[in-house]
Amino acid sequence: MLQIRTPVQDKPLPPHHPAPEDRTGRQFGRDMTAGPRERLIDSTIALIRRRGVHATGLTDLLNHSGTARQSIYQHFPGGKAELVEHATKEAGRQMVDLLDTFEDDPITMLDGLISWWEQEMTTTGYTSGCPVVAAALSPTPAAGRAFAAWENRFTGVLVRAGIAQPAATSLATLTLSALEGAIVLTKAAASTRPLNDIRTQLTLLLKSQLPPKSETPAPQSTPEPTPIRAAPSWSPPTTTTPRPTPPAYRPAADTGTQWNSFRR
Repeated sequence: MLQIRTPVQDKPLPPHHPAPEDRTGRQFGRDMTAGPRERLIDSTIALIRRRGVHATGLTDLLNHSGTARQSIYQHFPGGKAELVEHATKEAGRQMVDLLDTFEDDPITMLDGLISWWEQEMTTTGYTSGCPVVAAALSPTPAAGRAFAAWENRFTGVLVRAGIAQPAATSLATLTLSALEGAIVLTKAAASTRPLNDIRTQLTLLLKSQLPPKSETPAPQSTPEPTPIRAAPSWSPPTTTTPRPTPPAYRPAADTGTQWNSFRR
């Protein structure tokens, strides 16, 4: 006999645990000093990181952001779908801003980004993942554009480091894929080991692909200047009584020619 069970009510959301601010001054969370539109976007980013798009309802967003229901349709006439689209776009922009705070060096940027995610995951108790990944599973068109922006940013860093464009694009795609996969594994395992593993392996890969840094050449001694005219290998015959030079005589080379300035 088929038993019909009473649907279990969804557990209330735990108290909001703000993510640590990134180096741009923004965070993947809410800002109660902002207006209703910004609070709705921030709350959407925070909640879809924890619950995904489909499990995040409008009531959850309203309660989390502290806004009235009419605010959603006033600022986002398309409802939840439009709100998620704008939130995904904003999350992608914040990550690009974060990337811009790192040094323009592939290994330094990789290490800084992974360290940021390690802090992010441990601070939130491994409950929050990447909002763009959550949006991509819904799916949301803005997610693809956000990933493309991150990939292009890292590709540029690799090209400036000396890697050819095709190889740089492929490496950027691999790095982004490994990072996002490690974030999912870190959240599932409640451990930063996956992030630390990709740091080790991607660093080795990048080092193998980057051109060697040019060594500073040793200082060389300045060569002796080459004489304008080589010394003659013969000597003119000498006479016992040299003829005197007339007083008015001057060689033609000494008279107002442009070569005078080059004479030694």
